[in-house]
Amino acid sequence: MSSLDKDVCPIGHVSLSACGWLYMFHAGVVAYLQDHWDLQHVRAYGTSAGAIIGCALCCDFPTKRLGEEIVRAHRIQRAERDFLLMVPLAERATDDMCPHDAHSRCTDRLTVVCSALVLPAPLAALLAVLAPPSSPPSSPPSSPPSSPPSSSPSSSPSSSPPGAMFSTVYLSRFPDRPSIVAALKASIRVPCIGGYLPTYLLGSWVYDGVLTEPHCRVSLDADVDVDVVGNKGRQGDQGHRGGHDGDQGGQPPPLCDALLYVSHSRTCPCGCVLTPRQTVTPAFDLPRQWALLPPSEGTLRLLFHHGYAQAAAFFAARESGSGDGYGHEDDAIPGAAAAAAAAAVSGRVRRRGQKGEPQPQAKARGRAGPVLCARDLEILDLTGEDASAAAAAVGEDAAAAAAAAQSLWAVEHASAVTALLQEHAQCSTARWERYHCHYFRYQLIFLFAVVPFFARLFHALHPFVILDVDT
Repeated sequence: MSSLDKDVCPIGHVSLSACGWLYMFHAGVVAYLQDHWDLQHVRAYGTSAGAIIGCALCCDFPTKRLGEEIVRAHRIQRAERDFLLMVPLAERATDDMCPHDAHSRCTDRLTVVCSALVLPAPLAALLAVLAPPSSPPSSPPSSPPSSPPSSSPSSSPSSSPPGAMFSTVYLSRFPDRPSIVAALKASIRVPCIGGYLPTYLLGSWVYDGVLTEPHCRVSLDADVDVDVVGNKGRQGDQGHRGGHDGDQGGQPPPLCDALLYVSHSRTCPCGCVLTPRQTVTPAFDLPRQWALLPPSEGTLRLLFHHGYAQAAAFFAARESGSGDGYGHEDDAIPGAAAAAAAAAVSGRVRRRGQKGEPQPQAKARGRAGPVLCARDLEILDLTGEDASAAAAAVGEDAAAAAAAAQSLWAVEHASAVTALLQEHAQCSTARWERYHCHYFRYQLIFLFAVVPFFARLFHALHPFVILDVDT
């Protein structure tokens, strides 16, 4: 279904948290938005992997396809038995995902969050001399000129408290395609895992945005343009906020000011879980080690479908006006919300099958790649391409129909998907305890620094680092 056939999205702003490999959940949520609404006026705010999903939203890149690319990257990492490939594989994905006009699509629509090193003036001047020749000037213009002198995005730094090592940098203006790719790569530059040296961007040495702002908090003010909490600007200040002024050449303001937070954690430190009416989270606490040490391919696909089902239930509850939001109960989707969500998705599948084709072919497409249980979702391609190969005779849209059938089944049987995903999570946690590594599960200093350091010194350590191999 083209964007012309869809209604305008009731959400005007989407903020996506930093989450590592758990961005498969984010991809599922955005896939639901892409399947149901026209998103050309939606603005995205993302940190680290959340920025990649936000870029896919702004560029209209199908996140079901992106999800399969994530699965393929996971396959490469497991084949090499090297969890340090996470950042290089993500950088390659960002380069492949961005279309030729990604910069124009994302300017004033996508805000990428990075963490800049706070350096003393003499050291900053010395490092500026040692910076790459193609680096941008240290004081870029607040808005890009008609002919930008360098391929760097425009940023707005936040004020940092005295003694702080890092400050938050928001990137929202991208003069060309290399600038948006550079911003995304800078936002996923995880210290130690992605390399020990930061990236030089826009006159600053930057790391992954997770160090300062894991989840971008957005405030909607009647008197002030859309802004990020803690760095509020004046009307007309173009900083990291989306530009509303026509003379700046930015995107038009969103048709709806509703805000949606997407978090991989039910205990997100930004506090978004305190506003359940505008937050989508998993139905249970996901293992935190999955962010860096991913589970199996099947579990990643289940995580995608879980995000899709959570989004479906969230909007079903939102449209009915009942409840305090969704994604914060121990159980899966409530019966009424599940029924409403399944009806919405089912209507879209029927419209796809009935439009411009004989009814027998529509029925044949519905049988392409049947989903009989939740475990089938672990092996079926998210894009439906594996099913379309067997059903090629019914038409070229077989893949889309198969993917829609998977989504419908995941929404109708959300409790089964959640139960199977929770079973994998429990097995993963038990495996960590068996290796006596559960004490380090939540220690970021251990995962970010100690393990990568020894893994780089002793390549033989890599097989022992990946503890979530399903047996």
